[in-house]
Amino acid sequence: MKLVNSSIIMIATLLTGCTAQVNSVDALKMYSDKFGECQRLLHSNVDIPPPNLWFEALSNEDKLNVLGYLFQRNNKNCIEKETHIIYKSFTNDGNEEILDLFISDLPAMESMAKKRVSHLNQTELNKLQESYNKPFDLREVAKTLNLLN
Repeated sequence: MKLVNSSIIMIATLLTGCTAQVNSVDALKMYSDKFGECQRLLHSNVDIPPPNLWFEALSNEDKLNVLGYLFQRNNKNCIEKETHIIYKSFTNDGNEEILDLFISDLPAMESMAKKRVSHLNQTELNKLQESYNKPFDLREVAKTLNLLN
């Protein structure tokens, strides 16, 4: 499964240095460290989205779907650089089958979240994501916004 295109591989190469190849073990350590950082942020960030008339006008169901989408997208963005590095290093080291441990569920979960917001104004959704772009505790934010019954 080809998850990254050549431009992303080029960016990962630039980020890791053109001459220094990151091996699978080092990439795994980088990934693990960043994953832990993102998880700590996710569990500690209970801030609600900033005031946004578009979001506030949505039904509760759409608000939950938007939050679910932002949850997935923000988490993916938090660890994106390390995901590209681990993909490249594991591929270069011949360990492609191990990648499934890290990325097998992500495309399906992201696709499902994106499908739930596909009927909404994508420009407004992207604006909201730009202003609310850190991992967050989905359950706590939804509770604070009175979206859970």
